[in-house]
Amino acid sequence: MRTVNLTLDDALWREARLAAAERDESVSALMREALRQMLGSGGRDRTLESEEQRDQREREQLADLLQGSQLVLGFQPTREKTHER
Repeated sequence: MRTVNLTLDDALWREARLAAAERDESVSALMREALRQMLGSGGRDRTLESEEQRDQREREQLADLLQGSQLVLGFQPTREKTHER
């Protein structure tokens, strides 16, 4: 394991300390997890995910969640259909 020094402004440091405390972990553990998420879960040759790649991945994940769901985005039933018994 390597040691890395970061320079953070006071406000960001306070936010990081509070976020870590809420999760009952250290700021180091919080930063480690943030880096893992940012870099993805690939192997040693991981590269930073571009914004477009992340957007595409998130769209695909959303589509997977919605597939088989009865939820229809953008659909608004008529008043009669809503109050049908």
